[in-house]
Amino acid sequence: MSSRDILIEQLGNENSYRVLVTKYCNHIRDNDDLTPFFGDIDTESLVKLEEEFLKAAFTTADGGSGRMHRRVSRLHRKLFDLGLDETHFDVLKEHFLDALNDFCLEDDAYEACSKDLDSMRYIFEENARKNAKRRGRRSSLGHRVEPSSAPVDETTIAGIIPPRSNSLPPKRNSEDNNSTRGVKRGMLAVTKSGDKLKAMFQAGIKQKLNQ
Repeated sequence: MSSRDILIEQLGNENSYRVLVTKYCNHIRDNDDLTPFFGDIDTESLVKLEEEFLKAAFTTADGGSGRMHRRVSRLHRKLFDLGLDETHFDVLKEHFLDALNDFCLEDDAYEACSKDLDSMRYIFEENARKNAKRRGRRSSLGHRVEPSSAPVDETTIAGIIPPRSNSLPPKRNSEDNNSTRGVKRGMLAVTKSGDKLKAMFQAGIKQKLNQ
């Protein structure tokens, strides 16, 4: 006799069992720590989800519990991706046992349900480990190298580009200025002489061409 059969027998009928599951779901909704996982699920969908969970927990190995456990894992996949783990399973189990206490059932039903629920804990543990590994791989692939905290060389910017000097160039004295002006006048004279020779040369060529 499964735990579910024991519950239905003590509760009286299937409808009373569904009331028990609904009360259990209300305990889930009242827990702020579980809101990130179950807060966006409407009451009817949450009841169906937890009925699947409890059915798998209360089904013996001969009844196909392995297949049901895999189904529970699939149904809770999105919740596992959000971070649902074995610590949340312990809270869920506690809420179901609290719902049982509200119905004042006999101790054998309480103990049988507690033992069968423990058989589901490994599902939460395994999925938590898988998600931790996936997050670790994503973190390593998208690893961002933080800037070095080592002091930057004062003579460079990031040790590559020389810094721009804030000081003005040294002021030239009068002798340097006079020397520079003299060089410029000499270059101008040479340029003018060259232009004059060039013009005379071109005129001579034209004269020869006209002969």
